[in-house]
Amino acid sequence: MSSKRTRPATRLTEEQIDEVLANYDLECEKLLTRLERGAYRCVEAARAQMEARLHKIPQDVRNVSLQTYYDMHASTAGSERGRQLPPLAMASLPDAME
Repeated sequence: MSSKRTRPATRLTEEQIDEVLANYDLECEKLLTRLERGAYRCVEAARAQMEARLHKIPQDVRNVSLQTYYDMHASTAGSERGRQLPPLAMASLPDAME
């Protein structure tokens, strides 16, 4: 059986401990800053994609309420599928886009 060699325990001075903790704090702050920047870039990219997709929707369609849009297309969609579509589940809620 082989025996493990271990180094004798070295004790850190208070000054060394303070330096290690200060360095750890600095590294954590750097990491947090980098992660916040990355999250901000992801949010901005998602917003840009959303705005680009919204601008593809014709202006007159963007200004129509959800209930009106549903009423305009529900019968067409139901007849294409050969069945009646159920009433809009959230029709009683106010439009968020208005």
